[in-house]
Amino acid sequence: MGDAGAADQSVAGQVEVIGRLSRLVEWMQDVGLPMALGLGVFALAATGYMLVAGLWRWRVQRRWARRSRRGAAASA
Repeated sequence: MGDAGAADQSVAGQVEVIGRLSRLVEWMQDVGLPMALGLGVFALAATGYMLVAGLWRWRVQRRWARRSRRGAAASA
């Protein structure tokens, strides 16, 4: 059948994830819901900022690539 070692490793990974989620729930109960929600909002804002900054940088790079291609075509 399947590899017993791989199955054991999968189960161990699931147990680790469950343990981490359990510790996260315990931590949220310790610090309180407002603190946990505040950190969640901060994480969401940071993620949004990184996404917008990445998209802006990508657009700038595309714009400069287009300009350099146009300049190369005009000089050729």
